[in-house]
Amino acid sequence: MSEPSATQRAVAHAWLQAQGLPEDFVTDVHPDDEMMGTLADYGVDDSHRLFEYFRSGQEALSVVENVLSAVGRSWSDVGRFLEFACGFGRFTRHLVRKLPPERIWSSDILKDGVKFVRETFGVHGFDSATDPGACPLPTDLDVIWVGSLFSHLPRPRFEAWLTRLAASLSETGLLIFTTHGEDVVPEVPKEASGFTFAPQSESLSLDKSEYGATFVRPDIVREIAGSCGLTSLHHLEREIWWIQDVFVASRREVALPSWRPAPFVKGTFDHIRFASGQGWLGGWVVVPDSTELAKIEVIFNGQLGFPAELSPPTRGDEVDRIRPNASHIGWVVHGSSDPLPEGHHLAAAVATLTTGERFCFDVRPFAFNRGQESEWQLA
Repeated sequence: MSEPSATQRAVAHAWLQAQGLPEDFVTDVHPDDEMMGTLADYGVDDSHRLFEYFRSGQEALSVVENVLSAVGRSWSDVGRFLEFACGFGRFTRHLVRKLPPERIWSSDILKDGVKFVRETFGVHGFDSATDPGACPLPTDLDVIWVGSLFSHLPRPRFEAWLTRLAASLSETGLLIFTTHGEDVVPEVPKEASGFTFAPQSESLSLDKSEYGATFVRPDIVREIAGSCGLTSLHHLEREIWWIQDVFVASRREVALPSWRPAPFVKGTFDHIRFASGQGWLGGWVVVPDSTELAKIEVIFNGQLGFPAELSPPTRGDEVDRIRPNASHIGWVVHGSSDPLPEGHHLAAAVATLTTGERFCFDVRPFAFNRGQESEWQLA
């Protein structure tokens, strides 16, 4: 992977600033991190890949934090946290903002990834293995997070790893993992068994017979989990990245009466237009029904802020397909362009919830020339 471009870094920095992350937030990305290339496969444009890399890691943190809240726990209750399949630290850089590194164990089959997170973030790093029996997992873990590993494993490995990880939990420990549901990629033929594995993936370094594409029905996950000693299992459909289900499992029954989708806002600009001394910027967001949106504003260059008008929430088949139990909200900013100096700018779109949480969901570079009409259709 090549070094991030100046535009990528500028967009990512604008996101970090609008999101309110500290100056010491680690922005180094390992040159062998295939996640950046994967984002291109998912249609993320070049200028947004570093932004989306950081944003998607933050989304994973929000999902884990939401699970802890739903079971009545907080980060202070977590003494030993295992991040399994850590890659090169997309999630780790966010996790160390919540837990001291000495309480975090990170592991991956990619040895360079383990070395990078150990040296960069100060966590306990250890190499994984293809065979679960050969992996030196720690024990008595309070939380195990496995983001997008079970979405790639053939069934024997799926069952073996779930059994191995379950055995590493403390009596009250939580195993949080993600899978692809059967309907995520309709063009892949599905097995009648409810568990489909295809030897294909975006990874260029892993054996596709061991790390491919897996699609599994929730009832099959429940069946496998029960055989692995996980007596408690709950799940939310498409809870993360709009493409993966999230499961929470434990060796003892855990009640999750208040577990709702994480309060995470996603969306985009779809147009920016300047003409006759006026500016129009707009787009849309998708917000879980359990989350109340207070406002959206556009911030130029980290300084000038303009509130947006919001359309009434709508529902539809397309929204339900990409994010069940969520609403689609349009937004637009319209006003004088006089305060905006000529030149190149970065516009950051920020959503604020009624709880006070802020999510910068898009950043767009654009050029402004006073007296000259300009328009970007971005959707």
